[in-house]
Amino acid sequence: MKIIIIGAASHGKGAIKRLLEGLDKLDYPLKTEVENLSYAHLSLPEAGFTLKPGSTSPVEFKSFAVLSRSLSSLSAIAYMNRNDGLAKVHIEAAESDEEAAEKAAEEALATQQALADEEARKEEQAKADKAAEEARAAAEKAATDKAEKEKAEKAKADKAKADADAKVAAKAKAAEEAAAKAAEEAGNNKAEGSEPAAKATE
Repeated sequence: MKIIIIGAASHGKGAIKRLLEGLDKLDYPLKTEVENLSYAHLSLPEAGFTLKPGSTSPVEFKSFAVLSRSLSSLSAIAYMNRNDGLAKVHIEAAESDEEAAEKAAEEALATQQALADEEARKEEQAKADKAAEEARAAAEKAATDKAEKEKAEKAKADKAKADADAKVAAKAKAAEEAAAKAAEEAGNNKAEGSEPAAKATE
């Protein structure tokens, strides 16, 4: 915001030129506000405004030339009435080259920082994804190893049981064969003992 005070001191080419410095770079038509600081009506038909004492009104200047002539006229009125504060003009001033360059540098820095932050976020996300994938793979491997171990232990237990059953069956068979053999031998002995008795009877 640029505020211009129009008074007796602003009259003259050098003074008004200093007030208008840089305003030719603004976009026109230019919307401003003009405040009447005097106790009389202010009227500038070219700018299209009339202000009552102490009032403020929006004013649009169609071109820099209109603005320049209007401020010069107000300065002349102030000079003739020896009024050091006739009017106040509020102007949204354009950025200076230095301000524009500083703003552009700040925006570029902000953009660079945003890109760096995004890259850092992506890198952290990639690390997190990799860690999660490694944890999932480790969990799957642990589950697979556990299943294989349990399978191997079950197979070992089944084999041990089968071996034990086989041993029990072998022992039972051996006992059965021994009993059969003993029975057979006992029968043979009985037969051999009864034969002489038969002969004696004859």
